[in-house]
Amino acid sequence: MDKILLQVNSARHNSLLRLVWSITINIQRAQFSFKQSDKIGHFCRFHMSLIFLLKTKSFENCSWHLTKGIHYH
Repeated sequence: MDKILLQVNSARHNSLLRLVWSITINIQRAQFSFKQSDKIGHFCRFHMSLIFLLKTKSFENCSWHLTKGIHYH
């Protein structure tokens, strides 16, 4: 049973990482288009992705990222 739960959690985690990566790429494109905009510029891509996920509640069941502090600039 634990093995099945681990696989399910791993699949959710991988799915979330793909979502974050996809959002990050879109934000990067937006930053490229609006380089002069402070509204985008003062947030790093990770924080923009995290804010989006929290607002859409996609991050609800995955506090792992917050506790492990994955954050790259």
